[in-house]
Amino acid sequence: MFRYRFLLILLLVFSGSFISIKGQDCDCYKTTRAQGVKLMQQKQYAKAIQFFDAAADCPDKPANDDLAQKKEECRRAIRQAEDARRQEETARQAEQRRQQEAANARRKESELEAKGYMDINYINFGNQDNKREVLTWYGGTLYDDEMRYLAPKIRYTGLASVSKSITLYWKIFRPDGTLCRNDSASPEGFTISGTYTIEPGSDKSLVLGGWGTENGGYYKPGRYRFELYFKGNLLRTEYVEIKAKTTTTSRTAEIKEVKVDHNVYVDGKKGMNIHVNFSIDNCMDDQCDALAYFYYANGSPIKDTNSSYNTADGNVVGSKSFKPGYPKTTYNDLIIFMPYSEIHSTTTTGTVAMYFFVELYSYTAKQFVGNKIKVTFNMTY
Repeated sequence: MFRYRFLLILLLVFSGSFISIKGQDCDCYKTTRAQGVKLMQQKQYAKAIQFFDAAADCPDKPANDDLAQKKEECRRAIRQAEDARRQEETARQAEQRRQQEAANARRKESELEAKGYMDINYINFGNQDNKREVLTWYGGTLYDDEMRYLAPKIRYTGLASVSKSITLYWKIFRPDGTLCRNDSASPEGFTISGTYTIEPGSDKSLVLGGWGTENGGYYKPGRYRFELYFKGNLLRTEYVEIKAKTTTTSRTAEIKEVKVDHNVYVDGKKGMNIHVNFSIDNCMDDQCDALAYFYYANGSPIKDTNSSYNTADGNVVGSKSFKPGYPKTTYNDLIIFMPYSEIHSTTTTGTVAMYFFVELYSYTAKQFVGNKIKVTFNMTY
């Protein structure tokens, strides 16, 4: 055994530097140990252990050698180097993940920015005065002789996790295709712009600035095109119809009172009875409707989902037809029944604040007649 390990010593030694050997009287232990120490200093710990093992078989090894200590130092250094390598690899992988997450965040931010940080569900249009008071509710019928400022109202879902302040630009095109703008007030190539806050979450709304004149006469009957932009990206195109209104002073009406009975049943359906007390003049033999238009408390029309109780614009409405039999006709209790199941709220649980307007419409004259009355209520789902 000694012979073979001593031959290994000779091979290891000669692989490093030339040493003169004279039989077993050579300085085997000192030379072999020194070679192991040198390899330790060079951080070649595995090879150093081989030399320390070889030195242990040298015939001149002293009784109080430190070979076991040296080998343990090598093993400890190997473990430390391996730990450092693993830590370095872990740090490298963590940095790669950080860079990938940062790249993903930048890509997501770019995608959200291209959409203006929102998914637009729909846009309704209303009529405002110069103090932003609503003259015709968003989604209602717009008439040319009533128009002051055409104001878009956006219903959207905010896509970012925090509020975003952005500048939106939009264009309004007349029915003949020309752009509505003012050379001194409009941004280049657009009708108007404004800075708004896009909130995170669903069922959010935003009313943009109106465009028109306080004295009216700006809008003619026809179909107008609306285009909304953010940073050059077209976010949405919508169309809005402004109708011609044939007015007459001969047809008049007054809605005096509106009462509501809740939780009534008609033909097996649960709903509300809307009792309308009104008088109507000079509409004899006109085909008319008493109409109840339904809105959320924030002014957004409630959208119909089954084409049953709905307007041409797709909003929820209840109605009752009538035909005045006299030049001056009074209805003390005309009832509009509205099933609860036809009030299609986007909220399916909890209590939702709503209201409705009652108006009278003559299909013969193609006009609303008289005043309208607002009634608020809550729906629990």
